[in-house]
Amino acid sequence: MNLQEIKKQARLYERLKDNQAPPGEYFFAFTQEKFDESEKKIHAVSQEQIYKRPHGLFGTRKGLDEFDAHFEGVIKSIEQQCTPLGIFYSEYHNHEGDYGDDEAWELTSDYFPDFDFNSKENAAAVRAIIADWRKKCCG
Repeated sequence: MNLQEIKKQARLYERLKDNQAPPGEYFFAFTQEKFDESEKKIHAVSQEQIYKRPHGLFGTRKGLDEFDAHFEGVIKSIEQQCTPLGIFYSEYHNHEGDYGDDEAWELTSDYFPDFDFNSKENAAAVRAIIADWRKKCCG
């Protein structure tokens, strides 16, 4: 796969990854004020208990189930439509290149755990991705 094809796959991955969940009985809150405001909106339509999830996510059981289902669909779409090298390109160019490539490897492996980065063809593509990033960031 050449660099142009990899970049095309990276753009597809970014579009799929950025697919926002539709509004529902859930919200993100990082302050008490935002929590109180959002909880009132949820309770206007449902008297269900509000549950807490990591990363500031709150919602009713139904709302959180719908949120999870949406992102399970996103993950499935990524696994079916994207390539490991497209994901690696996107993640490496998304600041991971600033810190080394470990996180980009890990994020790619989350979707494709059996992908062989060390095969001759894939290793050459990874070197091209890193060289492309260096050219963009470092001139």
